[in-house]
Amino acid sequence: EMEGAWSATHWTYVNVDNPSSTLNAITERDDIVTWVFDAVGGIDVVQSRVDEDIEQFGGTVELFGNIAATDDGQGNMHYVVFDLTTSAFEFSMGEWADPMDSGTSDKWRVDVRMVPVTPATSSDFEGDWMASQWELSDPYGVHSAYDMVEDGGSFLLTINSGGTFSFSITFPGETAENGTGTWEIFGDLLLLTDDADGYVSAMQYTVGTDTFTMFSNNDSWDFDDDGMDEPALLDIIMVPP
Repeated sequence: EMEGAWSATHWTYVNVDNPSSTLNAITERDDIVTWVFDAVGGIDVVQSRVDEDIEQFGGTVELFGNIAATDDGQGNMHYVVFDLTTSAFEFSMGEWADPMDSGTSDKWRVDVRMVPVTPATSSDFEGDWMASQWELSDPYGVHSAYDMVEDGGSFLLTINSGGTFSFSITFPGETAENGTGTWEIFGDLLLLTDDADGYVSAMQYTVGTDTFTMFSNNDSWDFDDDGMDEPALLDIIMVPP
């Protein structure tokens, strides 16, 4: 029943010694966490957090009734009691962590709720696209949002059936920047790997009629024109050219 893709809607830290101190990393910190279980006990994970490198790793899970023993492949074992229905997968676990970025780790209970995801098909993305919106916003709410397309820029994307893509992006007043890469669907994420530097963008997508959207919590932009980029959230709407 676990086989398939799951996306976290709650990843809530509750301080063991001070239960009133909580943080839902998904809704309050814009984290993205997607798991994919295979049919033979394997699990692949992609998680992304503002201003941090995207994490990709694989592991295993073994079930003993309603107890799951997970190994994330990085030396971390968890034994969790879970509740699984057709609409959600829920569990709690203990962690030493610093979710508030205070500089000090503490004891936290992590309450997790994941919902099943039906991945899009390749045909939902293949073809030529242009951005009708390329909006960068400040995750901390200090700076005003900036829409590159509204400001006169453009972003063109061609997604090929063989797992490759090409793009051309033109920022206002600048010459076009072109590039290529590879792509794959991972649950509710579109993973785009740039050929030039191997950088992986984990874009959370939605698919509509002749359109799709992409969201990244791991971009950057110089909102205040001081020559230094700040962390940014990126919302893109793609439409046929």
